[in-house]
Amino acid sequence: MIDGRFYRALGPKAIGELVGSGPASRGSLLRGDASIKLSGAAALDRAGPDDVAFYEGKDAAAVRACAAGLLLIETGAAGLADASAASAVFATRYPRAVFAKSCLALFAQREIEPGDVAQHANVTLEAGVKLCPGVVLGEGVEIGAGAWIGPNCVLGPGVSIGRGSRIGANAVLQCTLLGDQVVIGAGSVLGEAGFGVTVGEDGAVSLPHLGRVIVQDRVSIGALTAVDRGQLQDTIIGEDAKIDNHCQIAHNVHIGPGAILAAFAGISGSAKIGDSAHLGGRVGIADHVQVGAGASLAAGSGLMHTVPAGAIWGGYPAKPIQRWMREVAWLKKMTGQKHAQ
Repeated sequence: MIDGRFYRALGPKAIGELVGSGPASRGSLLRGDASIKLSGAAALDRAGPDDVAFYEGKDAAAVRACAAGLLLIETGAAGLADASAASAVFATRYPRAVFAKSCLALFAQREIEPGDVAQHANVTLEAGVKLCPGVVLGEGVEIGAGAWIGPNCVLGPGVSIGRGSRIGANAVLQCTLLGDQVVIGAGSVLGEAGFGVTVGEDGAVSLPHLGRVIVQDRVSIGALTAVDRGQLQDTIIGEDAKIDNHCQIAHNVHIGPGAILAAFAGISGSAKIGDSAHLGGRVGIADHVQVGAGASLAAGSGLMHTVPAGAIWGGYPAKPIQRWMREVAWLKKMTGQKHAQ
């Protein structure tokens, strides 16, 4: 469900209005009534009768199980339409792009607007909250007892800060919920839209991000780190996780409790970092990859495959550490022999 603290509902909107008649929406309504009104958007496996969802892939079972009010489907997969439990099915060459357009028609992010006062009247500040000069607070912001908000911080509408938390100077938070005793370093940005792009009839289309960032208790995030909000789900950082300066946490990422990420770690969308996993500096992780609980990645590793729990990997591309070290030793030996010749 889309969180109303961060997004305004613009619907309901009729299916015919959502799919429209523009170039990016060319297609055909295979089943259903174009006058049916929808008010939400969701992932394929979570969509209900009031939602629009899209399908791209080869998992026919997912289409059959989808109970969306409107399912957007690739033209090449139109044969699956009759098997779908969706109320209506619309076939198009660009289902993801039409989905993006539908999301923009149904929701708008709540933002601080030009002309708004620096600190909205409708905020909740518990006892002992300290606001430094230049702090900007949007409507509905909640700050727990004893929290410290540094100079020139911006907390967008609906943001919640837990008790005893500390937000460094010039940090920007939107679409974000923080637990207690969380530390955010100076200049960090939490809750911006992630990098989601698809292709439509007219070229690249940015995908809306309608999720949140959830940071649990006692998490530490260093300076100049970016944590993107989820697309249709949430980006979640578990209790006691420690994240260094200059890290990038993309949309839908889940970081388990006690995980440690050194500086310049880059975690791509929908990756999962297990409990108490350790990532060295400049580690890069591909999208949808999982790092098992207690696993470790050596500095500079580039990970493209799932790491088992407790394993130690390194290298580029990353692999079990013993294998990587043998390969490095072999390469050193071979290049040394060539130079000797």
